[in-house]
Amino acid sequence: MPGKYYLLTGLPTGGFCIDWLLNKILKEDYSVFRTFRYQENTVFFFPYLRGMFNKEEIGGAFFNLKDTDDRDIIISAVLESTAFEMRSCLNEFEKLGLKDYEIVATGGGSQLREWLEVKANVFGSVVKVLSVHESVALGAAMIAMIAKTSQKNWGEFFKETSKNFEYEHFQPDKNDYFQKKYLEYLKLRNRIYGF
Repeated sequence: MPGKYYLLTGLPTGGFCIDWLLNKILKEDYSVFRTFRYQENTVFFFPYLRGMFNKEEIGGAFFNLKDTDDRDIIISAVLESTAFEMRSCLNEFEKLGLKDYEIVATGGGSQLREWLEVKANVFGSVVKVLSVHESVALGAAMIAMIAKTSQKNWGEFFKETSKNFEYEHFQPDKNDYFQKKYLEYLKLRNRIYGF
């Protein structure tokens, strides 16, 4: 698509960390989020349960756990850490010159409101979620339609096709807790993992 770029990076376990925590550790399912309350905390979680793409030998870890930390603190730390890793990826893209972009969450994680709120705060930016939950499949269908019809004006096609869909916006708070903890996370990550 002329003038459009697709940058791909990620974390091998990203959203899987939440599944892992709920299913294997807490022995719960996503209904836990009916009573979950996000809490600021001092726990750090490093979400490398399957290593990194270039460092498969490393593993995940919790750091700074205390006997007063409960289920909600642990879940909060996992939500934060995955958002911290996503922000780290965004920072790398910005170093490449990426500017004036918007963040649109897709996939299964876009249905977890608590995580979207954490992401907006960690990114310090609005996170948009398309009202269509299968937005990845929708995008693939739109690209297939463009290819089939030899559509020339891609921007107009996307604008016309998506005008019937709405976005929900998750706004960042003015709270600087997330910015401070993100910087602490990076320092600790560097000390432990060397990156």
